[in-house]
Amino acid sequence: MLNNYLKIAYCALLRSKFFSALNIIGLAVGIALGMLIGSYVWSEFQVNRQLRNAGQQYIVQSKWKQENMGLDFTTLAPFGQALKMQYPTLVADAYAFYGVSATISHDNNHFRESIQIGDSSLLTMYGFKLLHGDPRTALTQPNSLVITETIARKFFGRTDVLNQSLTLETPQSGKQQFVVTGVLERPSPNSVTQLLAEAAEVFMAPGALPYFGGNLTDWTNVYIPTYVELQPGVLPSDLAKPLAQLIATNAPPDTQKNLIAYLTPLTDYYLKSNNGLVRRMIHTLGWVAIFILLMAAINFVNLSLGSASTRLREIGVRKALGGLRRQLATQFLLEALVLMLIATGLSVGLYALFRPVFSEVVGKTIPSLGDLPGTYMGLTLAMVLSVGLLAGGTPHYIFRPTHQSTL
Repeated sequence: MLNNYLKIAYCALLRSKFFSALNIIGLAVGIALGMLIGSYVWSEFQVNRQLRNAGQQYIVQSKWKQENMGLDFTTLAPFGQALKMQYPTLVADAYAFYGVSATISHDNNHFRESIQIGDSSLLTMYGFKLLHGDPRTALTQPNSLVITETIARKFFGRTDVLNQSLTLETPQSGKQQFVVTGVLERPSPNSVTQLLAEAAEVFMAPGALPYFGGNLTDWTNVYIPTYVELQPGVLPSDLAKPLAQLIATNAPPDTQKNLIAYLTPLTDYYLKSNNGLVRRMIHTLGWVAIFILLMAAINFVNLSLGSASTRLREIGVRKALGGLRRQLATQFLLEALVLMLIATGLSVGLYALFRPVFSEVVGKTIPSLGDLPGTYMGLTLAMVLSVGLLAGGTPHYIFRPTHQSTL
């Protein structure tokens, strides 16, 4: 019986090639656009959620009564280590960094790169994976240098470059050699290595700070990004008094009068950045994706309905030959599902084809379908089946006979 249904569906597609092609292409484009936008929205929600113990990671932010006294995403330089040392029952770990840029050289390769000089806890606190090197010791020596795999290939043409030397040059201190002690796998999108406008791909130990004229121990320095990992069960509100106490005890008088420090979960920080612009944008794009899919589905149903209206003679003949209502319903459903499956298969190809273009448009790498979770694909399949059932079931109910006895 199924074989007969498929043969009839195949013949119906051949009889109306233009209609079938139009229906399939329109639906495939709609699904592909919806999937591309959905993938972008999903990837935006994943920022910072791949970090180790992501639910316990926070950034220390500053609220200034006089806005020109500091930035909202930086705070007092020693905050992180002071919280870790003085409140170990509340704070499990801390990381702060001094951001600079310098010219890095190897043989005839010379590039200016963004650098983070920060606590040695960077790799172990966030679980960043090293392709080469030991994360526990990679940032412990003053001349240590951890680079991303991108930087390794840029300077050496390969990633296995442990114990190789790179020369850094600054106007203040001239040239100095540093040793590569770790090669970092490209981190997932996060607000630690990618907090500033230009993502850092070179990381140095605190011992390198004097070479750049920086420090992480000066309570007058209010321009240091600082992160803390709270102990399990500890809430951000539990650190309100410790933060206020550290400010009252160590900060200059003007800072004490104007600064309120608070914690923001890293899982929320990216979405709340720029006054919530990111969250509003992905919500808007989400509604756009839903609208596109809805329009594609409505168009598919309308075209299916129009096609069914041209087959009234076929329906009458099948009824006259003893065809049952459920058989006609099954036929319409099967034809709609076949069209949906073809359109879905085509949309997968369109997704792969236009993913690089869409990535350039939004300025972010859109994940491939293989990198998306099973839930995402499950929802897509559920949508496909729902539209197919709607498109196949609508003609059956519209053209159902007036008298049950005729069937």
